Amino acid sequence: RRASSTLPGVETLPHCCPHEHASPKRPSFTQACTARGCPRHRCGPDEPPQPMEAKSSEREDAKDAKEDSIVAKVGRYFFEDSSFSQTFEAWVSKNAPRIDPALSDDEYPLEYTALYEEFKKLYEGLLEDYIEREGSSTEAFYAELREATERDEDSSEALMGQIMLATTDFDVFMLMMKESRRQYDVKEKSRHK
Repeated sequence: RRASSTLPGVETLPHCCPHEHASPKRPSFTQACTARGCPRHRCGPDEPPQPMEAKSSEREDAKDAKEDSIVAKVGRYFFEDSSFSQTFEAWVSKNAPRIDPALSDDEYPLEYTALYEEFKKLYEGLLEDYIEREGSSTEAFYAELREATERDEDSSEALMGQIMLATTDFDVFMLMMKESRRQYDVKEKSRHK
């Protein structure tokens, strides 16, 4: 239960004093705490209850810090920066004709491994350059990503890490390249009609 505050940007939280929660049938947990002084609100047994205040600016500062983290910045770059995605779209369009879409998923020519290494080098290079431009290092980025994942495996940071890792997976790369080759073939057929 929240009460409003007269201070802008500050919410008043309910306090745990007996007048607030006492029930004639059973004493509240806080009746015992106010007998010796409320540690939660620092109000003594003979003092009026003092409500706790949660400053929204503290929450906003934590949110700002998270948004300013190198992981958040890389996430925005990875998912939202058009120059990043356009670089890969251009690379894929240029190299898709080199892929044989009829090949099985079991074995690929050695040439595809070299193509994959080229793609991975481009991907990692763009990310490293961006991280350095933001005044950080890849080591700091991976450490922060690892900490966020260990703290919460279902966090947006953990998901981003999984997506970024999948992007560099050879099988995912080959699926993308085969699909791009199919799209290339469709465009070529429509152009020659």
